[in-house]
Amino acid sequence: MKSGEYTTTVTITLDDEREFDVQFTSSWANDGIGRYEYGSAVCFDKGHNYLEQVNNWKIESETTKEERKAIEKYINDNEESILERMSDQYDPYWDLSV
Repeated sequence: MKSGEYTTTVTITLDDEREFDVQFTSSWANDGIGRYEYGSAVCFDKGHNYLEQVNNWKIESETTKEERKAIEKYINDNEESILERMSDQYDPYWDLSV
């Protein structure tokens, strides 16, 4: 199983409609098993990439102490939806040279 990190920016909106751009770094993994044999056939399971958890985040603008606290609460309460939004932007080939 392969793994690594993925970083992207997601805009979050607090309850009072204030928006903040937050840069998130997440662990990604791949559930594929690679090369295997089934009977006499040689096969390859490439699997699927998926984001596991938010490892780090950074607000990209100036915030007050209260805003930072509200953003932190939002992230803790909505980690799964943030990972889904990150997945929508995820390009598994982002680090391949052309």
